[in-house]
Amino acid sequence: YSKIEYKYKFDPEEITSVRRDYGRNRSILSSEQFAGKLINAKVLANGPLFARVQLKYELKGTLYSVIEITVYRDKPQIDFSYILGKDTVWEPEALYLSLPFKYSKEDTLWLDKTGANIRPRIDQLPLTMNKFYTMQNGYSKVTDDGSLIISSPDTPLLRLGSLTPSVMTKESMSSKQNNDIQYSWLMNNYWETNFATSLGGFYRFDYHMYIAKDINNEKDAMNKAKDLAHNFIVSQVTYE
Repeated sequence: YSKIEYKYKFDPEEITSVRRDYGRNRSILSSEQFAGKLINAKVLANGPLFARVQLKYELKGTLYSVIEITVYRDKPQIDFSYILGKDTVWEPEALYLSLPFKYSKEDTLWLDKTGANIRPRIDQLPLTMNKFYTMQNGYSKVTDDGSLIISSPDTPLLRLGSLTPSVMTKESMSSKQNNDIQYSWLMNNYWETNFATSLGGFYRFDYHMYIAKDINNEKDAMNKAKDLAHNFIVSQVTYE
């Protein structure tokens, strides 16, 4: 959340100019950060096939903020969803979900890009941006002994590294840190093509995490991420 003193409230030209002044940086030094505070936990289901819990958070900028986690009994998969009601604001703002998952200390991060799988900060040109990336179906943490696969069908942006406001960095031949903490970049009102400037409303973001001891290469890992992203949606359409 970037604290801005507007001269004229809701003036489109001023709202645009504030965002233009950001340049390539996605935050400014006056930005304020707020983390969710866990305030309640509830078991929603506990049956022979799966168990599901709901974690409720208090988070500035939201009127409702919960994470639902589903664990399956017969397969190494965990599904989780972030469901929120977002307040309406006009200041520049972004919302992230921390994904602090690793398979091992030696794992390598791979992204599912359009037409190819890449290792961020390794398989990219020097002097290109290295803070956030777009994905197709998700990403994976691959080792010779197995992989952790994250499918994120609703959120194509992945942020790497600290969220502390700083100058946007670029990739160099000597900078090969591939295992920075990952954040799913859920929403922002910096770019006109993503969300409404106000960001207000109710949203749901779904994720699927799969632990595969038999997958030890990025091709199979990203194929699994694609499979996880394309699930059947079943609903009752008639009572007859």
